[in-house]
Amino acid sequence: MREEEVGVNCGERVISVSEAPLRLAFLTPWRVDDPAAWSGVVMHMHAALSERACTQVIETGHLKASIFDRGAAKILGQFSSKQYLTGHALATSLKVGKYVTETVRGSGADVVLAVAASQEIAFAKIQQPVVHVTDATFAAMLDYYPLFTRLHPMSIWQGKRMSRRAQTKSTAFSVATHWAKNSLVSDYGLPAADCEVVPFGPRVEPVPGPRSRAGVGLRVLVVASDWRRKGGDKALKAVGAVRLKFPQTTLTVVGNAPLLPDWVKSLGRVPADQMAGLYAEHDVLLELADANAGGVTLTDAHAFGLPVIATDTGGVCSIVAHGESGILISPGENALGEAIAALISVQNPRLRLSLAAGARKRHNDLLNWNHWADATLRICENLRYRAATRISSEIDRKP
Repeated sequence: MREEEVGVNCGERVISVSEAPLRLAFLTPWRVDDPAAWSGVVMHMHAALSERACTQVIETGHLKASIFDRGAAKILGQFSSKQYLTGHALATSLKVGKYVTETVRGSGADVVLAVAASQEIAFAKIQQPVVHVTDATFAAMLDYYPLFTRLHPMSIWQGKRMSRRAQTKSTAFSVATHWAKNSLVSDYGLPAADCEVVPFGPRVEPVPGPRSRAGVGLRVLVVASDWRRKGGDKALKAVGAVRLKFPQTTLTVVGNAPLLPDWVKSLGRVPADQMAGLYAEHDVLLELADANAGGVTLTDAHAFGLPVIATDTGGVCSIVAHGESGILISPGENALGEAIAALISVQNPRLRLSLAAGARKRHNDLLNWNHWADATLRICENLRYRAATRISSEIDRKP
C-alpha cells in the first residue's frame, strides 16, 4: 500500500486517514463540565475539540488515592513538617493506570489526549499515540510553586520517577509555554521537535458591547487567588507609591487578600461570570507573582484588551509580549521599583492605548481556544497518520 493510500475501515469501504473523523480520547483527572477545573481551562479545551473531532471523555477524578498513599500522607502529616503529594505518588499512579488501560482499550480512540494527566499515563498501557497537554513539569515546579516546596524526600523521589515515566510514555506534547517546553527538553532530555508550544485561551471570554474605561486616573486590577505567590504585598506597595504622584490612581483587588487600606477596593472572591465586567472596567492588570506557570488571568486580560504589567517568571513571557501587550519586569530586588516605573509610564494615554491594542491583537492571533484546538489537533492528526502509515507498512512486509 502506497503512503498516499493509507486508510482506515469505514463501513464497507476503506477511506483515507485524512477523510476519517479523528477519534480522540480526552483523558483528564478533572471534570470537563466544571468551569473551575484546572484554573477554568479544561471545559474550554473540551468544548473547542468537540467541535472538531469525535471526543470521548475519560475522567479519573472519581478514583481515590491508594490506601498506601493516603496512609503515608496521614502519617507523615502527623510526624513531619514535609508534604506528601498523593497526586504524584506511585501507588496511586499504578491504580489509576490500570483503570486508564482498560478504559482506553475499549474507547476505539485514534489518539489519547492526556490533559494534565501525568499520573494517569505513567503506568498505563496505551497502544495509541499519546499527546500530553501541560503547562509545567514536576522538575520545573519543584521548589518553585508553594505546593511543591517542603516536600518529603519520599514524595520528591516518587514525583520525579512518575513524571519521567509520564514524559517517556508521551508521543508528543502540546505545552502552554516555552518555560514548560524548555523543562521537557533540558530536564527530561526529550526532543524539542516533539514539544510544540500552544498557549491556552482565556477562562473568561469578552462579552459584546462597549467597554467602560472612560474616567480620571489609572484603574489598576490585581487578581490574587494566592496573595503571597501572586505578589499581593508588592502590588499594594507599587500602587501606593504611584498614588503619591498620581493620587487619582485606584486599585481593585480580587481574591483572598488580607486587611487592606481604605483606598483599596477589595472584592474578595468573584464568580467567573462577573470577572468580564472587571476586566472591561480597568486600565491595567498588575501581577507581580513570584511563581507563575503561565497564568490564566494574564490570558483573560489579553482577551479584553487589558494591558499587563507582570513579573517575568515561569511561563509569563509566552503570554505577555513585552512592549507590545504589556510590560515585563525582572524578578528580584528591583521588581518593586520597576513596577512603579511601569505603572507611571502607562499613565500616558498613548502608551496605554497602544498596549491595549497589542493585547487584543495577541488574543486574536494566538491566545484563543480556536488557535489552541486547531494546533493541538494538527499534532494529533500527524500522529494518527504516522501510526496508520506504520501499520500499513507492517502489513505490506508480511508474506
